[in-house]
Amino acid sequence: MAFASGRSPAKSRRKACSERRPSSPLAHHGDALAIQKRIPASLIFVPGRGGLSHNPREFTDPEALDKGYAVLVETLWRMATAES
Repeated sequence: MAFASGRSPAKSRRKACSERRPSSPLAHHGDALAIQKRIPASLIFVPGRGGLSHNPREFTDPEALDKGYAVLVETLWRMATAES
């Protein structure tokens, strides 16, 4: 599991995920950078089979998608329940 910001918004280790930087983070920052001028944004990456991205042959194992979903849910929960 990788985060474009270089920081995990949730503890990925609790979800049995590894935390690392994507191999080419600038290639994927476009989506987050486009809206980051107005609101804070980050990306959660899940590994694709063979490292393919933005390709018709791209495939992500369901287990990896489940882990990414778990990180997203935990992140949203922490944001919603955080004290200001």
